[in-house]
Amino acid sequence: MVYFQKSAFLLIKKTIFCFLIIVPVTNSHALDWKLVWEDSGKLDWKENWFLEGDKALVENTDQGMVFTAGPNLHEHASHAVLWTQKAFSGDLKIEYEYTRLDSNMDAGVNILYLLTTGNEATGHPQDIYESRSTRREPWMKYYFLHMNSLHISYATDGRYVAARRYPAQDLDSFQKGTQLNPRYENIELFQPGETWKITVIKQDSRLHFTAKRGGQIHQFEWESDEIASVLNGRIGFRHMWTRSSRYENIRVSQKGVSGHPDIITIILDDAGWKDVGYHGGDIATPAIDKLAAGGVRLKNFYAYSTCTPSRAAFFTGQSPSRSRIVYPIQHDDAYGIPEEVETLPEVLQKAGYRTALVGKWHLGAQEAFTPQKHGFDYHYGLRGGWVDHYTRENPEIGYDWFINNNLAPKEEGHITDLITREAIRYISSADPKKPYFLCISHTAPHVPIQVDPKWSDPHADRYPSRTRQGYAGMMAQLDDSIRQIVELLEEQQQLENTLIVFFSDNGPSAPGKKWYIPDDFHKIHYFGNDGEYGDTGNLRGWKASPYNGGTKVPAFLVWPQTLSGQDWNQPVIVQDLYHSILGLAGIESPTTGRNIFSKTENIPELFYWRTPRNLALMHDGWKLVLHSSSPNDLNIKPELYQISKDVTETQDIAESHPEIVERLMKLLKKEFAQDPPPQINKNLLDK
Repeated sequence: MVYFQKSAFLLIKKTIFCFLIIVPVTNSHALDWKLVWEDSGKLDWKENWFLEGDKALVENTDQGMVFTAGPNLHEHASHAVLWTQKAFSGDLKIEYEYTRLDSNMDAGVNILYLLTTGNEATGHPQDIYESRSTRREPWMKYYFLHMNSLHISYATDGRYVAARRYPAQDLDSFQKGTQLNPRYENIELFQPGETWKITVIKQDSRLHFTAKRGGQIHQFEWESDEIASVLNGRIGFRHMWTRSSRYENIRVSQKGVSGHPDIITIILDDAGWKDVGYHGGDIATPAIDKLAAGGVRLKNFYAYSTCTPSRAAFFTGQSPSRSRIVYPIQHDDAYGIPEEVETLPEVLQKAGYRTALVGKWHLGAQEAFTPQKHGFDYHYGLRGGWVDHYTRENPEIGYDWFINNNLAPKEEGHITDLITREAIRYISSADPKKPYFLCISHTAPHVPIQVDPKWSDPHADRYPSRTRQGYAGMMAQLDDSIRQIVELLEEQQQLENTLIVFFSDNGPSAPGKKWYIPDDFHKIHYFGNDGEYGDTGNLRGWKASPYNGGTKVPAFLVWPQTLSGQDWNQPVIVQDLYHSILGLAGIESPTTGRNIFSKTENIPELFYWRTPRNLALMHDGWKLVLHSSSPNDLNIKPELYQISKDVTETQDIAESHPEIVERLMKLLKKEFAQDPPPQINKNLLDK
């Protein structure tokens, strides 16, 4: 039987009306729903719920969870609401078995709240858990005046089923101002002792409520633009005074994301080629290895030799020197990515993505160059290149930890833990109807080498230096961070439609390199800088050098439903990721570049590196290295390596192959001529 308001449907034949109602509820897109939360009702209710109403009682039984409001009729303090600990978002399907236990037909009403948040316009925090103490006496007006919510009333003393949209403008407008039409009257359902299977679906601008018992099916539907505007929040059961009911097998499903994939980029800071287990390294990284095993492992992936240029290349899709960036940006530098350059997050924003950077930016600390000026809706982390991992202090500029454009409150804990926690919060609260681009930009294992003993202790007897011991601990902590992210995606059944991109921004520092670490600045779990940092394998050179030890780093892409696990031997450079990510997501790139997965493009490999001290170019298996700031300087002695056969760059064959040197010099000069004058902070060159 279908209930509907006759005045609204007099001209619609009953057979057509039933078709319109039943199809979306039962079969339409059934395979798209993904179970994200469930509670049998038989275990400890406090694990999944919190209660408002001091006079209420909740207990678990073998038949389910019994929820009983306070004992007194017409007493506000005898109302009660049971809320989920978890928040949800987007389109939802809520299913549960409901049995009314009280027999008092004056007991009021059951209410189901959907996607409820606080009404910030009236000074109430968005997360209703934060304001729960104000509702120990759950007077109805607190809810319809101070919450954003969908509300379905059923099992009422007035024998109706109705839907409402909070908030009301004021007390007087509650009845008519919040009600969604139609209101279904004379509903003789939900008698005491009867068990009903309830299914509620909120999808776009439609809301469905279905009650089944035996062969009976009763369906109710509302449609309104206000429904589509309720996007996230908690689910709650309200019992009016004296109402008692039992709930069993409560299940919440979310609509699967369609269209573009969610995109998560994980950037490590100064991790070497052989600092991951799947490259044969001696630091165990099981989570990274497992993730890489199912993805495209980029076996010849190149970044730039320092932090800022690699990040600029990734976000702009072009050589960083085109943006005048050839070396790390300092806090007093008034430059960054040029305003006219369309960054990856800006392109994704235009395609409907939400964008967030959690962690390190290092592309301009001044307001004109911050993440939100270049396409990120949200930033949590540092603007500069490094800070103490526990205090977020830098000896030159002080506290460097932001939430958007404001300094963040000081928190205890290691940066890797803070970044992980914030990434998990962001993913957990994401709207499944709108894809996101989340860049998780770690500060580890960059100096200073600091890590909690629980991560470093397993490596205490493996390395001769404390520096390497601490570095190994930082890698182990990073691996655990990635484990937590992947497990969350698996738990939420989002991993299949998530594109994960992983890479290090450059190789590790040379052993014993002091950089800019002041004596005695770091007080917490500091492992010094007197020994080896990372492991480049047999690659030559370190961070800031033009050789492979500084530029060849681990990288892979994972998208379970699209990419198969394989080794990718074609040379790839970091700016190729810009175009490849957009290509995989089905979004047109605004600039020319290499999409490595394109079957129609055939842009040849031509990799060009520039620093204040060195130049390099790789093409067609050959690599030219100049220890000069310009290819036009006099008395340059080029180095030439056949990189396709000599990845360790140990055999300089420039003298025996002058024709190749000449050819690569022409290509290098052509690239150099396209660069605007670079921005270089000379103070950094002395560090």
